[in-house]
Amino acid sequence: MLDDALDPDPSALTDVVGGALCHDLSERAERVRWRWADVPWGALDPARASPALRALVRGMAFSEQTTYAATLRLLDQLRDDVDFSQWMSVWLYEETRHPQALLRWLWLLGERFDADFILRGRTASPPPRSKMGALVINVLSELVAAGAYRGLSERSPEPLLKYLARALAADEARHAAGFHAYAQRHLAVAADPRRERLEALKVLRAWLRDAGQVTHPVRLAVEGAMSSEGGRDLLGDIEEAVTAEQLCRMIGKLLGLRLRGPGEIEECMRGVLATEGESRRDRAQ
Repeated sequence: MLDDALDPDPSALTDVVGGALCHDLSERAERVRWRWADVPWGALDPARASPALRALVRGMAFSEQTTYAATLRLLDQLRDDVDFSQWMSVWLYEETRHPQALLRWLWLLGERFDADFILRGRTASPPPRSKMGALVINVLSELVAAGAYRGLSERSPEPLLKYLARALAADEARHAAGFHAYAQRHLAVAADPRRERLEALKVLRAWLRDAGQVTHPVRLAVEGAMSSEGGRDLLGDIEEAVTAEQLCRMIGKLLGLRLRGPGEIEECMRGVLATEGESRRDRAQ
């Protein structure tokens, strides 16, 4: 599923200019969505849930609480996009199940959490100011989250967590494809597509090169998990699972640009700016 999200086929989703994109995405979600009742909760093996593994899951469950704040901000920022706002209800539902599942796993191991834990987690840094930037950063974050969960599903010594991580990885990859489709549609109908391309490239550059300036909760959560005791062993190398080159190619395909790696971002930005300058001169004449 992650591989499909890294190279999505927009035509397989729907016509990104006309029609209701949320309907197609919702139907696809219903066909593949995992059911709470089907989770093999009885497969839990406490002996294989080490303190390091529990701490890792606790941190991931906390970071997943940011869905609440992210939903409010996305609904406000893209409030004029009725189709997107409807899909947000699907995204919120599926994303909210992630911390619920992880906390349930911890609960079965004897850990307890109060409302304060949930409320403290419901904070998130402001998204990029542009609509295009907000969509693109969610494409990137969903892919990275999918890579982290896929790594956990492959390396978790505890069978129930392995199942849960695989299900969550599939959700995140599918969500990345959804945000990608909305970003593509936004670009297709934009009054100034050059500016939208530039905004998308700025977000990509910041994500890949200016890690200290990117405070997206997924980025912070993955960095924290990787630096925790045993985190790299349990998640694997996220940068190998979802490489910078893959992210660049995906965003490049979205923007209609040939972008093969981080080293070409600046060149693409200069090209977009040069094209914008030529367009202004043509309008002036």
